[in-house]
Order: sequence, then C-alpha cells, then structure tokens
Amino acid sequence: MHISASIIAADLLNLAKEIEDIINAGVDSIHLDVMDGHYVPNFTFGENICNTIKRKFSIPVHAHLMVQSLSIEFVERFVNADVDSITIHLDSAKDIKKILSFIKSKNIRVGLALNPDQSPELLLPFLKELDSITLMTVKPGFAGQKFIPEVLHKVENLKKLLNPDIQLVVDGGINLETARMCKAQGLNNFVIGSALFSNINYSGFVDSFKKISAQ
Repeated sequence: MHISASIIAADLLNLAKEIEDIINAGVDSIHLDVMDGHYVPNFTFGENICNTIKRKFSIPVHAHLMVQSLSIEFVERFVNADVDSITIHLDSAKDIKKILSFIKSKNIRVGLALNPDQSPELLLPFLKELDSITLMTVKPGFAGQKFIPEVLHKVENLKKLLNPDIQLVVDGGINLETARMCKAQGLNNFVIGSALFSNINYSGFVDSFKKISAQ
C-alpha cells in the first residue's frame, strides 16, 4: 500500500515539522495540490514549495496540477522544481497529449486525473503516455470533502482499459473506512489529507492504514 500525504490539509504555519512527522510516521510520498483559482475555486501552492521540500527532505514529491489553460511553460516550472511525478486533468488544456509527451520526455512519471463525472473511455487516446491514473473520489478543489462511493463503479472498466504497468491512484475523502472500500476493488495507492492530518498520532494512523493491505 502506498500512502501519499496531501499537505493541503497540514498545518501550513508548521509545514516543515508536519512533513518531518509524517515521514517519520511512514508515509511514502508528498502530494502537492496545485490549484490556480480558475480550474478550481481554491488557490494553493506553486513550484517554490516543491523546490523547498526537495531540498530539505528525501521523499518523492508528486505535483497534481489543477490548472486552467495548462501550458508546457507552466508545467516546465514543476519539471525544474525536481518533482518526481506530475498529474494533470483531461480538460485542463487543448492539447493534452502534447503536455503528457513533454512531461514523459523529462523522465518524470506522468498521470491523468479522472474527475467523478468523467468516463474512463476519455482516457483511451492517452494510455500510451501514462504511468498513472488518479481516480478522483471527490470534486477537485477542496480538502475535507466526503468520499463519493459511486466513483468506484468505474474501477472494473478502468482495469479493462489499462495495462498492469499503469498505477491506479485514489484521491479524495480517503480514511480507514473508505480505504477498505477501495481495497475491496483491488486499489492500494492512496492520496490522504484530512484523515491523516486531523490525527494527533500520525504513526498510529499510518500503521492502522497499512494494516488494511493485509486484511
């Protein structure tokens, strides 16, 4: 089981300590939600925070770009920030394939996010470019939303479309209960925000979470 901690839900005034604590607790990577205030109403991080995390900590950083009118120039800022993977949205640019190919050419893992109201078949033109698919189980834009269980109905179709090398990641409303629902569908790569950072005992939460994979 892979846990990527979404730091949008962390205490941003104590972010370095928060990241240190979750690394010690056993999370596998940092998930950075980049929101531009246009594709989604919220506004969050830029590439500078990626640079800072990569300089200070030895942990993979994944950039999830929720950006309207996405361009190669914008993506390149995160490439230069030394992120380990970049995920974009199907409807964030006119030429998605061009942007995916650019990311791939930089030896960075590349992913597409599928929103709750989008069909898996929309992914078909891009599968050869992808290392991962992020299944959004909330509407993108805000932390702390309630998990949408109906999204899991897409998993069977996704597995038929994807080759085994493409990872399926679940993002949104993940806690111990919803992780068990996802595990029942054979899913084990999770982005976790509020459920993690609302706990006093990060290590206890991560241990409990990872035990789900053995159940």
